[in-house]
Amino acid sequence: MRSHVAWPGLVASSVLTLAATAQCPVETEIVGLQAFAEYGSSVAMSASGHLAIVGGPSAAIDQQGLVRVYERIGERFVEHEPLAPIPAFGFSATFGRSVDLSDDGNTAVVGAPGDLDGVPGFRKGSVYVFERDSSTGVWSKTIRITQDPPTTEYSFGTRVAISGDGDTIVIAQSNDIGSEFDGLPDNVYVITRDGGWADLTPLAPAAPVDPFDQFGEAIAVSEDGATIVTRSFDHDTFAARVHVFERDGSSYSETQIIEHAVGDIFDGFGRALAVTGDTLVIGDNGIDIDVPDLGPFPNVGLVNIYTRGDGRWSFVESFYPLAEVVPDSTFGFSGYIDLGFGGSVALRGDELLVGSTSH
Repeated sequence: MRSHVAWPGLVASSVLTLAATAQCPVETEIVGLQAFAEYGSSVAMSASGHLAIVGGPSAAIDQQGLVRVYERIGERFVEHEPLAPIPAFGFSATFGRSVDLSDDGNTAVVGAPGDLDGVPGFRKGSVYVFERDSSTGVWSKTIRITQDPPTTEYSFGTRVAISGDGDTIVIAQSNDIGSEFDGLPDNVYVITRDGGWADLTPLAPAAPVDPFDQFGEAIAVSEDGATIVTRSFDHDTFAARVHVFERDGSSYSETQIIEHAVGDIFDGFGRALAVTGDTLVIGDNGIDIDVPDLGPFPNVGLVNIYTRGDGRWSFVESFYPLAEVVPDSTFGFSGYIDLGFGGSVALRGDELLVGSTSH
């Protein structure tokens, strides 16, 4: 069921793309201008690679946060005016904790989960949408999205995702504080554009999700906005779940739950998600792997590939990387130990990029 390389065409194309990039004379190191600004906490790039944005949620005065904007001109990336929150809502906003870009690079979405919304001491959270004039390169704020919280700690905008066409935005929020006895559920919202931006709509699972199950811990949306996937984690059974929502007309409904019931509190299944067309990628950066001829290694991680047929998503194959193996006094061999493969994933066409979060 598992192999070093699954879907050789897909993986090989990724390797070739990365190798070509490594040999390219384009070389830009983005260095933070402020200590503890957390630049690089979130990043996004346009489909062509000509625009990139980098979040620094603790940058500027009082952790207002900034998003730095880069455009590739010739062989280098040139920095432009950064994106910033509205000053009245900037204090401790952590603007840039999450970011995403449409394929053409002209629509940016930025999460500010620490936004106090004018109420000192309580994080409500907000999400900003910026539009870029492609002829001048100038960015302007289009909309600031908020959601009335059921409590004082809402953290709306913890994670954001935008469809490739720029017309569907998915927003996750994490309730940090409920009452003394009752937790408050996390939520995922969708907002769409057809001329103008519509009202915010919550994604509703077919069955209620426990308030402590971290619904929306990871999110992803397809290029056309027709498919949305999100993760939850059952705190009683330690089963990770990926919820699939499909668009029917103007609304979304849950069509499938992919469950990974290994009973491990450290199960990373679904912590990274990507979906495009009929392909779904699910990262699992916390799984142990029994490597052939070498034995078991902890937290190696792997990536799972699912495809859609007849309206259902089915498992195809999993893979983990070929790591450099060297002697280790504790485990016998290192190279695979705590690799964290699958901690982040990005899918575009037949190219897949996988992050190794602990390597």
